[in-house]
Amino acid sequence: MVEGTTGLNIKDYPFAFSIAALAFPNLLIGEANQVNILGILLIGGMIGSLLTIINPVGLIINWKYRRDYTEHIDYMLFPDFFPHLNQLIKKIIQKNFKSSLTSPAISFENNKIVGMIYFIIILLATIVRSFSPDFQNILNYDQTSLWSIIAVASAGLVGVVMVLLNHTLGINFKTNPIIIKKRRVMIHFHQSRVSQFDRIYCVTISNLALDFANLSGEGNKWNDSITKNQTIRSELLRRFLKINQSVKKELSELWTPGFSDFKSLLEVEDLEKWYSSNSVAWNSSTDLENLYLKYKAAKAISLRYKAGFAQTLCWFENLIFFNVVELYEMEQQLNNSIDSRDWYSAYLMQDRIKDKIDATLRHKNISELINESK
Repeated sequence: MVEGTTGLNIKDYPFAFSIAALAFPNLLIGEANQVNILGILLIGGMIGSLLTIINPVGLIINWKYRRDYTEHIDYMLFPDFFPHLNQLIKKIIQKNFKSSLTSPAISFENNKIVGMIYFIIILLATIVRSFSPDFQNILNYDQTSLWSIIAVASAGLVGVVMVLLNHTLGINFKTNPIIIKKRRVMIHFHQSRVSQFDRIYCVTISNLALDFANLSGEGNKWNDSITKNQTIRSELLRRFLKINQSVKKELSELWTPGFSDFKSLLEVEDLEKWYSSNSVAWNSSTDLENLYLKYKAAKAISLRYKAGFAQTLCWFENLIFFNVVELYEMEQQLNNSIDSRDWYSAYLMQDRIKDKIDATLRHKNISELINESK
């Protein structure tokens, strides 16, 4: 365990006290007294508390993943698809990738990496300090003890580095020979274990399944008498965009108009005539409120993912959505493996959800944006 049940990272304090002892070994020389003990406690406690609050190594790890993968994660997940053409889909994928980095499962694995890095620092510091006079003085310049410490620290360093590479990159140090003309030219290591990025990948897919299920639930609400017709739906989406453009111009992109403002901007009288010309029954007392709820939902989705409103409306352009029950069930199976830290099974299961998302988005063929002039 690297994280306590109270939220304190218990790896920080052993590291802090070890560094304090290695940095100031003279405090441990001679008879133990309250001043020496207080010195170690103060120095180690302050370092440990600072690391627990800030967690600098964990922040650096997450920053590196965000910097290296955020802009390309949509292509990495769906290389044969074109989710980058629609801003909403791209933003959904990026949001869930960033969310996965701070999820409990990935935070737990990151803490294991941080713990190994801390131990590597301690071992390196031990080897370096072994050659300093004050450290050797503690051992009474006994060369046997000194070199025994260096040997054990060096062996531990090699072992921890191997475990760290195995955990982060999936390298298990098995080798494959490269043979040319029946001669072994060289050997190389290969990845056969789940890497840290593979774990982030799995959690991202799990998060995506929940988001697409929720969005499909919103989309299914459009399959009613006043919006299921393709011609009517296209006209409503165009009018929704026109309302948003008016609000954006007068107030702010972040503003959602109230029901009375929405009704006036929608031009209800013209809308009633338009419904009548398309042979669709219209009930002003209920259908107008229904449309307002749909507009609010689309606006909320746009703001949630920081996607353009014209791009967000494309989600409702056709009524092809995910099977919500099926997607929830698949996500639950994947999440069970993630929660139990069975990453190999999770990595195998995430392919099913990814393929399902890819196939549905292809079938849906979501466009780039809704054009106000349509």
